[in-house]
Amino acid sequence: MKKKLKNLDQEIEELHNYIHLIQSENQNRNTNKLSHIATIFLPISVVFSVLEPIFFLTSLGLYLINYSQVQLFPKYLMACLWDLGYLSPS
Repeated sequence: MKKKLKNLDQEIEELHNYIHLIQSENQNRNTNKLSHIATIFLPISVVFSVLEPIFFLTSLGLYLINYSQVQLFPKYLMACLWDLGYLSPS
């Protein structure tokens, strides 16, 4: 009886370790997604904060854009990241 109980305790511990491993893998996957998103957003936010997005240089010249377009840019970027699978629920 004691041997069976000890074996059962070992099985429970193995299952607990397995669940912990699965949770760690999911956390690593989510951290990896967040680092990819930060890689995209950090340079963009630095550029926007330094240059103040009033003008964008295009191949045809310098065009004035309004702030409503600038405010929509993060939404477009988030939609693109969603389509690429970086923001989909895991």
